[in-house]
Amino acid sequence: MALKSEADRQSYLDNKVKISKEERAKTADWVIESVKEILYRVNKKDARYSAEPIKLGNYGEYNKVDKPNEFNFMVPLSGILQERLPFSLEGSLQNELHITLNTVTPWNKSVPNELSPLMVMVQFQNIVADVLKDKAPSNVEACQLKPNCQVVTLTLKKLGQEVDVDLIPIIFNHFSQWLQKWPRVMWPSDSTVRTLKVLGIDVVNTNKWKLSFFKAEKRLRQTIDEDGGRRKDSLKILKYYLLEDSPTDFSAVISSYHLQTTLFWACEEHRSAQGWNTLNKSLNLLILKLMEFLKRWHLPHYFLPGVNLLDTRTNPTIRSCLFDRVRSLK
Repeated sequence: MALKSEADRQSYLDNKVKISKEERAKTADWVIESVKEILYRVNKKDARYSAEPIKLGNYGEYNKVDKPNEFNFMVPLSGILQERLPFSLEGSLQNELHITLNTVTPWNKSVPNELSPLMVMVQFQNIVADVLKDKAPSNVEACQLKPNCQVVTLTLKKLGQEVDVDLIPIIFNHFSQWLQKWPRVMWPSDSTVRTLKVLGIDVVNTNKWKLSFFKAEKRLRQTIDEDGGRRKDSLKILKYYLLEDSPTDFSAVISSYHLQTTLFWACEEHRSAQGWNTLNKSLNLLILKLMEFLKRWHLPHYFLPGVNLLDTRTNPTIRSCLFDRVRSLK
């Protein structure tokens, strides 16, 4: 199907992208119910792990890949003191942060003020394993803990459907200050900037403590079309075209988070609402920006632009194939 005209792209959005999203939403209902039941029982064993999961959504930075049968949830941790941001933010995204503990609830008696990300993950995994030994969630046929994963990953089975679920420990609002120079230009609006900076910066555990701007990114995405633009629709089309409707599996090299970040950079570069008021114009701007990043194989993190989100070890052949796939949509 050619996707060059406004009508063709709208049809693709209505008849393929939105139907896929509706099917995913139906699955999400029973997945969320299962995760809540598991975490309720985890919380009974150790109250420092919240019983209320936070659904990360499709565009979170720490999603492993983007497929309809995968879901990601944050699990908030308690008993941890808020800290000042480290001096080097750029390095902090890539390297391990050292987290100070509330000593009232020590995680490690031998080092009471040191919170090891590996220790937290191993302990969390062990509690989840104990919970599942006692009883699988009541609304599924089977639930297994997958071995050798970066985070705690479950496989849920129901009515012949198999779903992977990542559970990622997170420390909410661990850093309340925004010391980085942002915004760089007059985008987004002043009111949006104020809202984002109040949200704070979180820290997630992927066997290393890393900064997360997921609340700010989510809010920015939610408000991005307040002028009536078609930015989010263009993002949905590009995500589906590359990650669900492609003959080549690109999920190991690019994710919806990369595409969302590309959209933020494109919006910062093209700030006029008129550039985004049709599906054609919006999608073309997004495609051109992505092609620019892929050509250099350098996609800066939106809030920490010194960090390249693309894996420089990626095979040149798959890079070229991805670039051609993006260009074919232009």
